[in-house]
This record gives sequence, C-alpha cells and structure tokens, in this order.
Amino acid sequence: MSLSLVPFSEHLFAIGIEQSLYIGIVFIVLWCVSRMANKTRILLQLGLWSLLLFRCLMPTDISSRYSLRQFLFPPKPVEHMQLGTSIHDEDMISSHDFDTSVVQPNSNQSSNWHTFLIGVWILGLLTVLILFLKQYVYYRRLAYKSIRCKDQEIHSILFRWRKKLGLKRTIRILISSEPCSPFTLGLFKPVLVLPESLLSEPYQASLESIMAHELTHIKHLDALWIWVQNLIQCLFFFHPAVWIANRKINFYRECLCDGMVISRGTIPRQTYGQSLLNSLKLSQRGPKWHSATACFVFSKSMLSDRIKNLKGGQRMNIKKSIITVVMLLGLACFLLPMAGATQEKQSADQIKTKSIEALSFTNPITDGYRVSMGYGEGKDPITKKQRFHRGIDLAAKTGTPVYAAESGLVDAPKTHSAYGKNITIDHGQQMKTFYSHLDSVSVQPGALVTKGQLIGLVGSTGRSTGSHLHFEILQDSTCVNPEDFIQF
Repeated sequence: MSLSLVPFSEHLFAIGIEQSLYIGIVFIVLWCVSRMANKTRILLQLGLWSLLLFRCLMPTDISSRYSLRQFLFPPKPVEHMQLGTSIHDEDMISSHDFDTSVVQPNSNQSSNWHTFLIGVWILGLLTVLILFLKQYVYYRRLAYKSIRCKDQEIHSILFRWRKKLGLKRTIRILISSEPCSPFTLGLFKPVLVLPESLLSEPYQASLESIMAHELTHIKHLDALWIWVQNLIQCLFFFHPAVWIANRKINFYRECLCDGMVISRGTIPRQTYGQSLLNSLKLSQRGPKWHSATACFVFSKSMLSDRIKNLKGGQRMNIKKSIITVVMLLGLACFLLPMAGATQEKQSADQIKTKSIEALSFTNPITDGYRVSMGYGEGKDPITKKQRFHRGIDLAAKTGTPVYAAESGLVDAPKTHSAYGKNITIDHGQQMKTFYSHLDSVSVQPGALVTKGQLIGLVGSTGRSTGSHLHFEILQDSTCVNPEDFIQF
C-alpha cells in the first residue's frame, strides 16, 4: 500500500464520518420543522429540505457563534498546561548508538480498514453515478430520436406561456413516437419532449396544462438543480437522509410548478388535475425511472399528494415569499454551521497575523535528550543509505513530554505509516512545526496552543529504530534547518 494513500484515506474517512453525523443531526431538526409547518407552504417545504443538501456541500469546519451547536454545547475556555520543571534521573536515556536500536513494530490495522472503506465508498459512488448517467443518456437518446414539432397550436401555446413566464431562451419542442411522460432537457438550449399520443383526441385537452408545467421547470432552471441533487446523492449514497431529502425536494418542486401554473388563472384546478391523471396513463407505458430529468408525473403516490395539494394549496404572493426566504436564511445560519467554535478558534486570527519576526521557537524537549540525527544529508538508520533528512531527531525516553515550540493552531493529529502519530502546528505567516513518532497526542484538532504547552509524549511509532522525536520547521511548505531557529 502506498504510504501517501494511508493519510489521505484516514483524512477522508474522518471527514466522511463527521459530515455524516452533521447531516443526520440536520435531518432530524428539518424533519421536525417540516412536520410542524403547513404542508401547503410549498416554498417553505422545498427550502427546508434543500438546506440538508447545502449541509452536504459545506465544509465540516465552518462554525458560528450563534449556531445550534453553540447553543447546545457552548464553548469552554482553554486550560493551558504548564511546562514541567525537571526530569528525573531515571528518565534519562542511555548513551547507546541510536542507529542500532531494535525496530519497533507498527500496527496499521486501522489504516487498512480506513483505506478499505474508502475503496467501498468509491465503488458505491461510481455505481450510483453510472445508474444516474444511464437514465440521463436514455432521455438524451429519446430526445435525439424525436422529430421537431410543426403543429401551430402547440407553438401558439408555447408563445403564450413563454410570455406569461417571462422566458427569453429559445425552446425547441420535439415529438417522440415512443411512449413516455413529457419531460425537459437542457439548460441554455432547453428542449421540451412530448409523446405523440398526447396529441390524440383523449389527451389533447391536457396539452396546455402539461406544456405550461414543463415550461415552468425551464423557468426555474430545474435541469441544473436535478444534476446537483443527483451528484450529491452519488457522494452520500450511503446516507438515507440524503435520499429522503431528494425525494421530498422532487415532490415539492413539482408542487411549486403546479401552483405557479394555477396562479396564472387561465387553467382551472379541475382541468389541471385531470391533466395529471392523463399524464400518469401516458407515463405507465414508458420508463419507470424519472430522477434524471424534470417529468410531469413521477409516481402514483406522488400524483395523489399533488392532487390533494391542488385542492388545498395556497397562492404564494410576494410578501409571503420574502418572509419565507428570510425565515430559511435565518434557519440556515442557525442550523448549518455545525463545527464547534471554541475560544481557540476565536483567537485564530491573532495567530494568522503574527509576523515571522515575532516568532521565537523554543526546544520542544526541555531536558533528557540528545541529537541523534541532524538536518541535511545523512545515513538512513534503517536502509543505511545516504538521504536528505528534513528535520532533526531528538532521542529521548518513551513518555518524555513534548511541548509546542511556538503558539499556533493544531492541524488534525494523524497516524502515518512512516511518521507514526504526528502533529502539525500552524504558526501563521506560512510557518509550521511538525512533531512525529509520538507515543500519544495531548491536543485536539483546531486547538489553539501556547508556546511551551504540552502537546504529546515521545514514542517510537511509525518507521522508527528507537524512541525519539522527529522535529521539523516548515517555511512556505519547505523544510528549513531547525538549528537556525533553536539552539539544541
């Protein structure tokens, strides 16, 4: 297994677990709010479930002082640990040659499991993505095999509803000889595909209702949102909350188009409802999947709910729309930032703006150590070959305290096949310090540590021939000689 793949899979796995937890929490809250809200408030319901998809796209480290997370779990002040004053004589290391120590075994079982699960996730992602693309290609082929509509009545309906909806884009109407439900494709050059059977006598009365509905999808750029929904569902195929949210969004999007058509006042509710039933009959002869495009009818259960909504639906005016949008924005700001905002993060800007001249590094080990390998060219203690050493090795007893060389923000502590347990601290101004082969880590990801604060204990994890601390100083992502900054 490639060494570079292990930390990547561990990092990706940690992000996936954290994001999944946040999605689950947001889902529970949205489910409760949705149940309490009026189901006929279509825009509100659509916005609520869209928030969950926004949560899927948000980084896991975004926090807010006024979020639900901070309300339930308020930040606690940082308790800084003080430096020890001495190390007992029995903790001093012997003077044996560092290079002849016994290689310590390293267990990579957790890393292997992380990599395996990431592989399973990639396989599932590709499977769901291929299924979606298969559906999309089917509809593209259906449109490609359709013929251009020359019916004057259909074009007059198109002209009339384009004017009502304020559509400026050119829209092509195609007639398909294959059985299917009416659907739209395309964003910049949209296409409306109608089944040939829709032009026959039993269904002709439904023509205007169906066309008006599909043109409303084009007005709302639903082709784009359907792609976004499906890509998110591919990424989080393992999370049932995402599937439920997408189903809710699909339903309320159709209801929103229904309401927009009815609100124009030219098509009675009864006529529109009959059009839904007629379109269902047409769709029964075509494909059973409809998630890749905007179709007039999805399923019998969805159709039943849409007809009920037509009977009791409310017309959305500008004032109610503005109030709904403001409510959704407020809920998003309160609910979506899920990371914990601690006092360390509130002081992060001070670290970021600290100048290089103001940085003053101190020895990460105060006593009871020796320099076993310096910075630069040297013999690898394991391979016995010449190589460039990126930092400095400080041999010390296992359990010897390791302190922060300067104040900064802790990156996520990691376990690496070569470096073992390690910590990176960001000191601002492109300056970082790196501590590896630790026996244990004493700080949390994102914590603000002060110079001299205990961050871990010396160990021999990873690719190591004995208990020691491998210490690096990085400037602009390039390793520099630690002895230029610290007298060891």
